[in-house]
Amino acid sequence: MIKMFLIVCISLLQMNALEKELIVEHSAVIEYKDEGRFALPNALKRLGQIKASLESFKKLTTLSQGKLSKKTLKKVKNTSWEEQKLGFSNWSTAVEGTLIKQSFMIEKLKLQVAQKAFESKEINRNAYEKQKMLLVHAKKRFDTFMNAFKVRD
Repeated sequence: MIKMFLIVCISLLQMNALEKELIVEHSAVIEYKDEGRFALPNALKRLGQIKASLESFKKLTTLSQGKLSKKTLKKVKNTSWEEQKLGFSNWSTAVEGTLIKQSFMIEKLKLQVAQKAFESKEINRNAYEKQKMLLVHAKKRFDTFMNAFKVRD
């Protein structure tokens, strides 16, 4: 069981390197620049933009009522009160929670790998302590999210 767990952890850590290697092989077709594009802070920022877009769509829907028929609005989709007042919030909160939870879980796995590496003297105490702090930060972010989390219904 522990062996399988370590294999999964190592696989997660190596995934980024393998991903970049794979993309380098296809560099004629794909131009790859990570530069934090797929990091949690950037994902949360983009989610904020999506939420703002949904708010704009809600305003547009309100402005269009009385000017467009109910049949036309229904064809557009996602124009009902339930979707806009409950769904939009719940959907985006589910994505945000998933991102934050996954980040926390990854930091937990990274700490377990770092602990094994520290015990086998593959990394020094500073590297191990840094990973512990990253986990503390991820847990605080997750706890803050969960304490504020509410499903709209």
